[in-house]
Amino acid sequence: MSGSPQDSIALTTWFQGEIDKLYKIPQQADFDAEFARLFTSDARIILDHVPVSVDELRSTLAASQFAAVSQEVEWKDIQEKKVNEKDGESNEEIVAGCYIVTRSLKFRIRVTPAQTKSHVVFSAKIRAHSGHKKLTEFFITIITKPVPVVLPHIPNVTS
Repeated sequence: MSGSPQDSIALTTWFQGEIDKLYKIPQQADFDAEFARLFTSDARIILDHVPVSVDELRSTLAASQFAAVSQEVEWKDIQEKKVNEKDGESNEEIVAGCYIVTRSLKFRIRVTPAQTKSHVVFSAKIRAHSGHKKLTEFFITIITKPVPVVLPHIPNVTS
């Protein structure tokens, strides 16, 4: 591999940064541009065990961000592995793991913002070419559930 700045960063660190960016981008045009930069145009994508296009994945992730005022990504586990090595060199690697996205929404329940948690399990094949990394395959399962509202205990008051 070449000595570009992208190559000097551990693949897991690079991948985490790229995914974090997708959840932090406020403008739709920037989100679309980031997607185009991150994925090859013919990337093989499996979303919840169904083959989809890059555009369908982009639309799904963009729709999940509707009404969110903030999103936090919590990485649970992430591993990397070189594939198709020849003579100790490989331009393809796999990154796999899971993370949780907590979204605070514009809506409120009682006095606190509504929240959702998306549990995401993924496996991504990344190819390095000319100093740039792109996802060529991405298998992702997303399970989203609302965060339960916990109200503080109110003591029993008798009059």
